[in-house]
Amino acid sequence: MKPILQIIKTHLTEHEVNSYSLNDESILGASITLTHLALPLFFTSDDEEESISISGRLPNRVPLDRRPSVAEFLGRINWGLNRGRFLMDHRDGELCFQIDIDAHNGELDLPRLAQFILLCLQTVDGFYPALMSVIYRDAHPEQAVEQGEAEFMKLTTKKRDKETE
Repeated sequence: MKPILQIIKTHLTEHEVNSYSLNDESILGASITLTHLALPLFFTSDDEEESISISGRLPNRVPLDRRPSVAEFLGRINWGLNRGRFLMDHRDGELCFQIDIDAHNGELDLPRLAQFILLCLQTVDGFYPALMSVIYRDAHPEQAVEQGEAEFMKLTTKKRDKETE
């Protein structure tokens, strides 16, 4: 396993998250149970260990007829995000949220890593109900973004409130 992935594995273990290796130990996987879904996370590093990618794979596949609305929804969300992006494979409707982090040649600041993992989890968890509304309830993408932003703000506010206690 690449040293940088071993650092992430140790960090996850310290936070009682079980992880596993895939693809000859070039990918580290873990599953995190959130408020709205269980999210498989995958950590990969480039060959020089200069960057880390965190990818949360959503469990739902978007039906063909809903892909244009979901693409609009994801585009609207991504426009407002500072870090990370939602992606959809238009061939099969697979969804994920991905954050890329500069790892500075294998040197990764663990508090920074923890912030990015948390951001990934909160973003997916916050926007997931709104995404499901677009897929299964024919919600208009623009209105669903407002719903998702409100839920995301609730999650991030809860975290900040806990930190100040």
